[in-house]
Amino acid sequence: MMKSKRIFLSPPHMGGQEERFVREAFESNYIAPLGPQVDAFEREFAEKVGIRHAVALSSGTAAMHLALRILGVGPGDEVLAATLTFIGSVTPVNFQGGFPVFLDADRKSWNMDPELLAEELESCAKRGRLPKAVIPTDLYGQCADLGRILDICEPYGIPVVVDSAEALGAKYLGGSFELGVLNFELENGAGLSQHPHSRSSQPANPQLKTQNSKLPAMPERAPGRLFSPSTAIRL
Repeated sequence: MMKSKRIFLSPPHMGGQEERFVREAFESNYIAPLGPQVDAFEREFAEKVGIRHAVALSSGTAAMHLALRILGVGPGDEVLAATLTFIGSVTPVNFQGGFPVFLDADRKSWNMDPELLAEELESCAKRGRLPKAVIPTDLYGQCADLGRILDICEPYGIPVVVDSAEALGAKYLGGSFELGVLNFELENGAGLSQHPHSRSSQPANPQLKTQNSKLPAMPERAPGRLFSPSTAIRL
């Protein structure tokens, strides 16, 4: 019986220079917290995806958390997300005291269904309670219908924060623009986190990227307050 070849979910890809870069970091003693390697990575990463600003963070979850703090997501706020997602895309909503509301996936992309998003925002507008943000997730390199999602959110003035951590290097609509340009675009420029499983030879440093050099100051978290996770699902 012929043994089938194992297909890995996300095998690491090495470009051949990793050992040299690690050695340079050790020799320069810039192991922590920051140094020229991180500065160069942020600069080259931004250039690669055509964005003006990039900040390296400790994880994709941290990048999403920072993005939501910048947007002012707080206690009681609703944030729309996809049902088929990654835990790091939505737990930052709870960190901020908000409530994730999950929209089902469409059959074409397996990502957030734009039609369900349109229905939900219309319903929210009638209730007089719009979500604070919308978080589509581009899973395994597969893009959500980002153009349609942005068009739906724009009339309501709702920011879109795309978790493209697993889709770095993917192109949307035949490569008319790269994913990093879409994230955060409606209100505050752009945001993107890179996942260690992303298909790229870049070091696995999560990124928060933006086109806007004048982002609002991050709100302070109220001390001593705990918020239990709560979710809703729209199918």
